[in-house]
Amino acid sequence: MGYRKFISILITAVMVLASVFTVSLADDTETNVGKECTTPSGITLTIPNGFENILWPGIDENDPLLASYGLKKSNVQDMYEQGGIELQCNKGIDGVMGDGNENPTSDKAIQVVIFEKNTPSDLNSAYAENIQPMSPLSFGNTEAFGYGMIDVNGIPVYKIVSRVSGDNALILNQYSLVTGSGKMHQISIMLMSDPEKKIMSYTDEDIKELNEVSEKIIGSIRLSDELAADVITPEGAEPFKMSTGEAAGSTEAKPSDANKGTVSENTKATSFFVAVTTVNIPTFVILIALALLLFLGIKPSKLREWQEEPLSLDRSKAIQGFAAVAIIVHHLAQELAEKAGAIGFFTELGVLFVGIFFFFSGYGLYTSLKTKENYLKGFLKKRLVTILVPFYMCILVFTAAACIGGMKFTPVQLVGVLSGWFLINQHMWYIVEIAILYLAFYIIYRLIKNRTAATVVMGIFVIAMMAGSLVLCHGKDMSASGWFQGEWWYNSSFLFVIGIIVSKHSEGLRRIARRGYIIWLLVLAALLVLLGPQTVYMLRRYSYWSEIPGETRAILDKLRCLSVQLPWIICFVLFLLLIMMRVRFGNPVLKFLGSISLELYLIHNLFLKGLHTDAMFNVKSAGMYCILTILLAIGLATVISGVDKYLIALITGKKKASGELDLKAGTHIHSIDVMRIVMAFLVVVIHVPFAGMAGDVFITYGKTAVPFFLVICGYFLYREDSSEMMKRLIKQTKRIFIFFIAANVFYAGVYAVYLRVTKGSFDGMKECFTAKSLTDFALYNLSPFSEHLWYLGSLLYALLIMLLLNKLKLMKFAMFLAPFLVAAYVVLSHLGIGTPVQLRNALFVGLGYIMMGMLIRRFEKKILDHKAAAPILWILSVICVVTAIVELKGYKQGVAVPFVSCEILIYLIVLLCLKYPDFGKDTFAEWLGRECSLPVYILHIAVLQLMFMTGNDKFFGRFGAVTVFVVTAVIAGLYKGIKNAITAEKSKPEA
Repeated sequence: MGYRKFISILITAVMVLASVFTVSLADDTETNVGKECTTPSGITLTIPNGFENILWPGIDENDPLLASYGLKKSNVQDMYEQGGIELQCNKGIDGVMGDGNENPTSDKAIQVVIFEKNTPSDLNSAYAENIQPMSPLSFGNTEAFGYGMIDVNGIPVYKIVSRVSGDNALILNQYSLVTGSGKMHQISIMLMSDPEKKIMSYTDEDIKELNEVSEKIIGSIRLSDELAADVITPEGAEPFKMSTGEAAGSTEAKPSDANKGTVSENTKATSFFVAVTTVNIPTFVILIALALLLFLGIKPSKLREWQEEPLSLDRSKAIQGFAAVAIIVHHLAQELAEKAGAIGFFTELGVLFVGIFFFFSGYGLYTSLKTKENYLKGFLKKRLVTILVPFYMCILVFTAAACIGGMKFTPVQLVGVLSGWFLINQHMWYIVEIAILYLAFYIIYRLIKNRTAATVVMGIFVIAMMAGSLVLCHGKDMSASGWFQGEWWYNSSFLFVIGIIVSKHSEGLRRIARRGYIIWLLVLAALLVLLGPQTVYMLRRYSYWSEIPGETRAILDKLRCLSVQLPWIICFVLFLLLIMMRVRFGNPVLKFLGSISLELYLIHNLFLKGLHTDAMFNVKSAGMYCILTILLAIGLATVISGVDKYLIALITGKKKASGELDLKAGTHIHSIDVMRIVMAFLVVVIHVPFAGMAGDVFITYGKTAVPFFLVICGYFLYREDSSEMMKRLIKQTKRIFIFFIAANVFYAGVYAVYLRVTKGSFDGMKECFTAKSLTDFALYNLSPFSEHLWYLGSLLYALLIMLLLNKLKLMKFAMFLAPFLVAAYVVLSHLGIGTPVQLRNALFVGLGYIMMGMLIRRFEKKILDHKAAAPILWILSVICVVTAIVELKGYKQGVAVPFVSCEILIYLIVLLCLKYPDFGKDTFAEWLGRECSLPVYILHIAVLQLMFMTGNDKFFGRFGAVTVFVVTAVIAGLYKGIKNAITAEKSKPEA
């Protein structure tokens, strides 16, 4: 079978199977013209008579279609929550498209699918990203393409008409309702054919029927009041027009010329993001990277010598770091399926690397038990906390991501998800199981003093747990949504016991291994070679998934698979242990990955799915998808790991939060550095806002960002001794003056280049030197080259004023004016007196916030030493976070004015940082905040302008702020890293 034919068949299969994953809520009203359906989002429409397999959440519980698929209505509703499809149906032309068993009897059919998805930055990509990629080879030529706004019963609808062909032809009428909340409801009505028939064109009658169906369905649309109020006309959208080809339906579709491309002459150039993410990087690059990761830095033992402590903590952590990355590659291979290429063989290897985690968990527990006195005392607090903190941090991240993506939870569902009873991320099963094993280990070894007997009981417990999971199969609906449902819950669990046994008899086993090392190595290698293919055969011949709910659990099939897979895993781990006896694995990267291995394992599913669907970006290149998934997972895992370690230390008591602050000049407050980078990100969000309500919310909290920087500047400047404070003021003034001059010169150049590229001349530079521009620059710090540089000017002016006040010995009295200056800024802004540029001056904003920081430094001991300081600060912070949203909805000016809640929240955030000074200590976030927050603030607008200059602004997508921030942070990080390295080199004493 040819590749194109295979792809075409695959598309049809996807289309038919998609009918199982459809959703909607409706009253199931039958009319004489069709079935009326109402989707969960509030779209009511009528599906004309003649359509089959109408599957949606509003379907009747007794509908025979459900029985034909072996589903219940609740299954369909659950599937909707996962898939974003609101309704699916089809209609055969001159026949029936499907009989409920996916057996098409018609050559041609009309398919109707309703999706709910995030609004793309380019509405035309709704077609390019979701229809064409389903078969890029089969639909190789675009013969007609039209797009633009139409009016349907007073409802603004964005319409796309497309006619494509190749081995087969497809005609699409797509209608999208775009909302202010960032969602798009997409109704796709397609004329398609059986791929085996290779229908290259459709008759006039076929196209006429498609258009009549489209007009009936779209003409019947009614919206709920809530949705109607949210539907908008996209900014810049033009009336509907055909970009190329003839209007669909006017004549019989004609095959394209053999050498025609797929893009019309009016099609826009491919965006930078699309260009990057479609670079055809072969997946064997991942294998090369894995090999380098494992083998760089290895130290083999000399002949007849052995590694000392081959299973020490640092070496086992390094191996676990590699295993975590290998598990990601395993999941990538599964996600990519036939596109996995060189990493395809990893599809069945993930269980081996999970076995490594189970082994080292059991080995580590028993090793600590036999080497540490009173190890079990406080065991649960120490051990459970180290896994449960990452577990619940992962839950919070995935729940927040789901909410941002539009998922809605009932109160019961939310409680279940947040408690961990329902696993929002299926990869978290490992934490649940390992927590149970930790608990069992504690109870068994505490109650049974004989270690051998306890180990036997532990083994029996694990086998019983495996048996129970095996009997549970994949649940009644095959969704494997509950605890201990699925083979991954039991197929590698026994390695935990193997780890205990190896630790218990480590010396004896090591002697045995050394005596016949080569023989053992060859035997285990041979077993691996034999058991690997046998495992794959069993998984494909019998499968863990062969049960039929309500009929048979297929226990024998599962035992057959386990009977070869478990020995395979054991042999793999033992083979690895033998290798580690002679070879030391380790390098800085492995050491780092080992320190975040648990977070990396837990969090990577966010990008595994997000980069392969519309949830984030749909990365087309398999190699680039793998690279981005791994790198982004490592980045986020690093941040989460830093938070986890701090929380774990607080809970276990290894690192006490400072109850009493040392206010010496040299005290370093790590939490403030962490908060710096958070605030830098919020600044970027203000300038590159998210779409819809999310954008307003982020801008609301972003109001704390610049004031935070000014307040902490004042905090670190203040000294009781006036002469000491004068030294610090002079030093900071010189520093900011240099930044002020350099930044304005830099942006003058950037703006000149921007004008030349976008306008074709430098004429616009004249406007930067008009009397008004220079006046605004001199009085209000409004840089004519880039507005965001007002912060540096305001800070510089404020420092100059404070130098004068300190020289006159008035500084300690003048700082009490700070609350009044800030209050004047807030009140005048709300009264509409003066423009934002005029009010955001050095006196009200610069001087006001800096001196507020000085007041905090002056009285912090009295504030934070109070017994109730911590709870009061947290309670007030929560109140301000909530009331800020109330203010957002309450002001006619929207986000254009300072919010009272946010003004209070600024000082609460600073005080909380001072209350918990070690938060984020020694984390990457701390370094990034300390070294890069100011460069990020200064440079992010240049990055934004660069993208616009090169025509690559679509690179930002729906998450522009994140993209700009990451790119700028990377640039700033490289700059600071190189600068620090040069400085360190210069400071070395001469030989």
